[in-house]
Amino acid sequence: MTRSSAAWSRKTSCAAVIVLGLVWTGACQQRTATTVRSEVSAGSSVGSAGATSAAGSAGSAVAPAAADAGSAAGAPSEFGPGGAIRYAAKAANTDFFSINEDEQAFFIASWDATGAAATKRAAEAFEELYRKTVDLDATWPYPMDPKRSYIENRLACGIRSANAALQAAPGRQRAMAIAAVVSGDAISIAHVGKDRAYLVRDGQIRQLTLDHSMLEEYRREHPDAAQADLDRLPRKDVLTRALGRRDSVEVDVLTERVRDGDRILLASEALHRTLEEQTILEAVREHGLEKADLEEAVQGVWDRAARRGGPQVTVILLGFVMKQR
Repeated sequence: MTRSSAAWSRKTSCAAVIVLGLVWTGACQQRTATTVRSEVSAGSSVGSAGATSAAGSAGSAVAPAAADAGSAAGAPSEFGPGGAIRYAAKAANTDFFSINEDEQAFFIASWDATGAAATKRAAEAFEELYRKTVDLDATWPYPMDPKRSYIENRLACGIRSANAALQAAPGRQRAMAIAAVVSGDAISIAHVGKDRAYLVRDGQIRQLTLDHSMLEEYRREHPDAAQADLDRLPRKDVLTRALGRRDSVEVDVLTERVRDGDRILLASEALHRTLEEQTILEAVREHGLEKADLEEAVQGVWDRAARRGGPQVTVILLGFVMKQR
């Protein structure tokens, strides 16, 4: 099934714990923002990232770009007795994001320079890998890492598939990517590049991922380096990993336990280029966990970035309600 920016495929969804599915949303070329609200409970489609916003509780998609920059807000899916995961998302013109409620999976591909062609291709390749590997007997294009869980391996495989798709594309297509899957009370996150994941808990914010930049590579190799040395490091913002650069790419994966009231923010690199962590935290924590609250928080992040004169940002905000409130 396919969906437009205003209509979603609908289907009853049932699962023991959380139910979430991929709603693939890409960006387009115009910057006018509109808001469209609808609900999804399952299905398969491709969604565009125009400046639209939709509420959903399941679905799967990657769609052609719509007329504006895009956003989507998700209705709760079951997360234990009385619990739910809620989400809201908004995309920049050159980025693609996806939300798969059936798989409880979330994906962002971002890049400023090459436009939406590369990020859309990356999102489609990630979604295709997940579609094929629903069958547990399916052959994976890459071997599993025995040190990683099944969920972590599948995430890494999806991002490596996105890398292969960009390598096979004409021209020099590049992208960064971050993906996450929720399972029980844990979220697994994989990334390549400088897109980030943050945990907001108890009024504090913590960066979960490490950027693939000259600065962070130097930090890993010199953990005792003084801040003054780090400040003087030449070309410290240079990207050290990206999709489409080489035949193979190393994917970082982590798993974090979540608690009631936690929020996970997945964000394109443009966000932390524009806003410091404290400003991001202020935008998120001043709103609650209801669906409308998450939409307002996402819009607040966008508005703060816009006031700084930075580029458009892409964010997916997840809120975890583990029990009846």
